[in-house]
Amino acid sequence: MGEIKMDVQRMVKRRKDNGFTLIELMIVIAIIGILAVVLVPRVGNVKTQARSAGIDTNIRMVEGYVQSRITSWNNANTPTADLVTDITNAMTTGADPMVNPLGGATRITVSAAAAPDTAVAGQIYVTVTAGADPITIDAYDSNRNRMTDKTVTVNP
Repeated sequence: MGEIKMDVQRMVKRRKDNGFTLIELMIVIAIIGILAVVLVPRVGNVKTQARSAGIDTNIRMVEGYVQSRITSWNNANTPTADLVTDITNAMTTGADPMVNPLGGATRITVSAAAAPDTAVAGQIYVTVTAGADPITIDAYDSNRNRMTDKTVTVNP
């Protein structure tokens, strides 16, 4: 009985000295492969969600600015050209200018013209008119299409 115990202890010691077996290494590689197949598509979704959240943030930033100023603009009968300049400067200058989350150079366009159906990906398009008309804020997705579900209208 003592010899068997000694033989088992020697085998265990010898096995530890030799490292991992081929089967153990293959199992580990298979597990890593399965994890990679499961997790890699999710990383792409996280990036897409982050970009969408960036567009939402830009819309809300413009909306907050417009809501804070719309009453004073209406009371002063501010001309459309001045509204365009005011909103553009507020969003593109200063310590924290708006950033396009999809990497395009154009961050915001403010105009008296209606928003086009396609524009630069990630762009925010603000349609302004003087007087009591509402101000409309549109955004564009990575395919450069207007995201109608994210359109915001600010009424005076």
